[in-house]
Amino acid sequence: MKILVVDGHPLILEGLHQLLRQLDSHVEVLDAQSADEGVRLAEAHSDADILLLGMEAPDPAGFALLRTLCDRHPYMRIVVMATVVRREDVVQAMDLGAMGFLPEKSPRVLMLHALKLVLMGGVYVPRATFNSRAAEAPEPATSEIGRAHV
Repeated sequence: MKILVVDGHPLILEGLHQLLRQLDSHVEVLDAQSADEGVRLAEAHSDADILLLGMEAPDPAGFALLRTLCDRHPYMRIVVMATVVRREDVVQAMDLGAMGFLPEKSPRVLMLHALKLVLMGGVYVPRATFNSRAAEAPEPATSEIGRAHV
């Protein structure tokens, strides 16, 4: 099994190498730390089973890279990983051709199950994508309720 990872954070790459080894004992993980390196990596290894694309709070540059990868490799299974998960980002990623969208803060077991699903031809999106209140709700603010005022 060959897995490509494109992410600009060395610690994330190291953690993903550890995680991905749990998918298969003979997994080959190749990585790139920039968009240009990612495009070259995908060109050189178009036979990869899956490509994980890390996006820092999905941004236009990340979506442009996703579009490029999907256009050049329409049969490559691409999963987007992001720190921030917003419904519109998930929809845009899927519309561009991604087969999965993983929150980077997902538990290890969930990430492995999601990747296995995509490897089998399925699609994975975070559950919160379907619950607009959960997906769009801001973090709760500190409340004055329960505080004594003197």
